[in-house]
Amino acid sequence: MQEESLRQQQRARAEEEEEQRRRAAAVEAVLAACRDAERQKKMRDDMKREIFRLEQERTRQMTEEEDRRLEAERQKAAAEAARRAAENAEQRDREAEWKRKRREQEARDAEEQNRQQKEMYDRMERMREAALQARLDKIQRINRSVGKALGDSMEAKARADEERMMKEVELREKRLTQLENEKRQKWAQAQRDMLDTLARQCEERKRQKEMEKMESDKQADIFRKTVKDGIEEDARKAEARRQRRWQQDQDLKSQIREARLTKWYQPISLTELEYNQNIFRDMAKGQILPAETLQSFLLPEDHKLTKKAYRNRMPGPKPDPTEAEGAGSLLEGGGRTEAEGAPTIVTFN
Repeated sequence: MQEESLRQQQRARAEEEEEQRRRAAAVEAVLAACRDAERQKKMRDDMKREIFRLEQERTRQMTEEEDRRLEAERQKAAAEAARRAAENAEQRDREAEWKRKRREQEARDAEEQNRQQKEMYDRMERMREAALQARLDKIQRINRSVGKALGDSMEAKARADEERMMKEVELREKRLTQLENEKRQKWAQAQRDMLDTLARQCEERKRQKEMEKMESDKQADIFRKTVKDGIEEDARKAEARRQRRWQQDQDLKSQIREARLTKWYQPISLTELEYNQNIFRDMAKGQILPAETLQSFLLPEDHKLTKKAYRNRMPGPKPDPTEAEGAGSLLEGGGRTEAEGAPTIVTFN
């Protein structure tokens, strides 16, 4: 009878040890899943940081590229302004040089014309004086040779020739004056045409500059809008990725919490939670797992153990409810074994 009782006690103790090992294996599986979840969370956090860094790097590169483009545009605009200023200055210099040469040419032409007119007048005057003197000499010779009547006739003819010559000189002077006036009018018309052409060219260059400026401003607005839309689109995509990652984290937490409550930790009753509170608190204090992972196991600090934790415990030696040393080794999955005195999470039927 005593041997049968001993065998029953041994079987009960063996069943208790087997049940404890099973519970420990279940807890170890849960902790392994928690550690795996932590590793996945760490990987996601690292991925978030890397994506954030890449986004910052891309934003920085885009900003630098935009700055370089704007600087290039400013330099190009400055170079274009300098080129246009140089062209305008060169055009003004050419116009000033042309006007100076035109004034010099006009002065030379006027001087040459005056000289030619003076020479013509002097030559005609000499010719007239020579003709008069020749006629006077001829008249005197006639008077001396033929008589007074013939002299009078020759004198009348000489006067008629003189009048005819004077008319020819006057007509030639009028013709020269008319030619000079026509030349002056043509020159003035050419000047007016040239000034009109220059004015049209200046107006055309002004309109072209305005069109180039409008086109440049339009292209700059399009580029700025494209860059702004790209940055906003990248920001929207980044925010959507963050929201998806956050939702995935929440879903994973919900799945882990649901698995804790419905699968692995379902056999753990309130009495078992009360009895093993010190071990669970040491798990959180040891920072092996964060407190939020063990929040389903942690009870308030002012919670007191019920009598059921002592009254309904399984047969065997009474464990110390305050014993919690070695919990870190149990979580690490390679510490002290139960035979070496490691604390074990106690469960009740």
